[in-house]
Parts: sequence; C-alpha cells; structure tokens
Amino acid sequence: MDQTQEAQGKKPKSKTMLLIILAVLLIVAGVAAFFIFRPNEEFEDDDDDRRPSAKRSSMEAQTAIAAIRKTYDVYRQTNGSTQDFTIERAMKEINLGESTVRNWKFEVTGNPPKKFIATSTSDNPAGEGKQVWYDVDEARFHGYGVDSYTDPNYEGSEGERPSERRDSRSRSSAYVMKSRSGEAQTAIAAIRKTYDVYRQTYGSTQDYSIERALKETNLGESTIKHWKFETTGNPPRIYLATSTADFPGGAGEQVWYDVDEAKFHGYGVDGQYFSY
Repeated sequence: MDQTQEAQGKKPKSKTMLLIILAVLLIVAGVAAFFIFRPNEEFEDDDDDRRPSAKRSSMEAQTAIAAIRKTYDVYRQTNGSTQDFTIERAMKEINLGESTVRNWKFEVTGNPPKKFIATSTSDNPAGEGKQVWYDVDEARFHGYGVDSYTDPNYEGSEGERPSERRDSRSRSSAYVMKSRSGEAQTAIAAIRKTYDVYRQTYGSTQDYSIERALKETNLGESTIKHWKFETTGNPPRIYLATSTADFPGGAGEQVWYDVDEAKFHGYGVDGQYFSY
C-alpha cells in the first residue's frame, strides 16, 4: 500500500519535469530561429538571392562617378574642351579600385558630358543591368538605389509615359539651372553697382579693375568658388560670369549682363552663348 502511494506521488512530479523540459526546448528553438532567420540590414531578398542592399551598392557607383566628373571638369578647365578626353583616360587617372571596375561599366553622354552613367556588370553582386547616373543639368543622381527612375534616357519611374518623363525632366532641369544662374546674376548686379559708384565719383572706370570690384563687393566664398568674373569695355558694356570646375553644373557655363540691352543672357536665362 505504501509503495503504491509513493508511485502515485512521483507521477505528477515526472509530468511537471517533462513539461518544464519541453518549455525550455521551445524557448531555445525560438531564440535560435530568430538569430538564424532574422534579416540582415546589409542585404535584401530578391528572388530568394542574398544581394547587397541597393543603396550600398549604388554608393559604390556614385563615388566613382563623382571622381570621373572631377577629372572631366579639370581637363575642360585646363584645355577648354573635353573633345579629346575619353572615359578610359578618366578612369585611368583616378585609378578606380579593382572591385569597382569589376562591378560597374562607365560611360558619358554629351560633350561636355551631360550625364555620367554606371551600369552594373554580371560580376556585380546586385545583378547585371542596374544603372546609376548623374545628371549635370539637375546636379543630382538618379537610378538604382537612389530613386524609382530606371532609364537615364528618360529619367522617369517605371510605368510612366516617355512624354511625361521628358516633361518632368525638362521642368526640373530648367528650375535648377535658373536657380544656379541666380547666384551669378546677383554677383554681377553687385559688381555693376561698384563700377557705377566709382564712375560717378571719379568720372571714369579706367583705373578700376574687376579684382578691386570683387574685393569691395565681398562676394560669398561659394560664389567665388563657382564663378570667374570679367568685364568688357570701358566703361563696361558686358559683365560676364563663367562657371569653374567647382560649379555643380560643370565648368564653362556663362551668364552675362548686357548694359546696352539692360538684361541678362546665358545659362539659366535664355540659353544663349557668349561671343567676344
């Protein structure tokens, strides 16, 4: 009788221990599953492949494009044109890393370049055919890992009609150019003012130089960095600003004020080109 009672007393304890063990095993399995199957922030699922994130992969192309743009700007500023400058020469001068050269193919369109394009190769972990590009007129990147644009020829979202893409791009480009041109126009207006004051005071601008005018107007550092200023005539009939290699829109863009016409021309205004 005592043995039967003892056996009956042990059964509940055995069942309790079994439940505890099962609970512990479930907890351990859950924790393991979390660490094994949790998503990696540096990767994204794409057709069950583990690929680098679009943003991280795109940055490799953007960094290379920025370096390529710089070599083109310097060459143009030095030689006046990029006619004889090739993408192969640009890549050689900046000495891109082996991984970047393996993952991306680079090209430019226009002379001077208006777009710098990178297209992923079959060796790129992100997959072949992805495109990242820099639009000089808009001063911004588009494409893979940047926005929903998929074609550098149209710069629009997939599914958007080509005409809609062109219209959108044209409006955006015109707005950006107008805004940048405003920096030069504001500086020219200040320079004109100093010339007018000097002429009114001394009767002539014969001994007044553009360097002195720039010093007296105290233009901002950004403006001095982006534009080179000059005048033609005495008294000046033309006040001219020419963009430098540091200008976001590229070197060689020109904005000028015609005194006889009392109006601005050039980049971001009417698209005219200055002729001496």
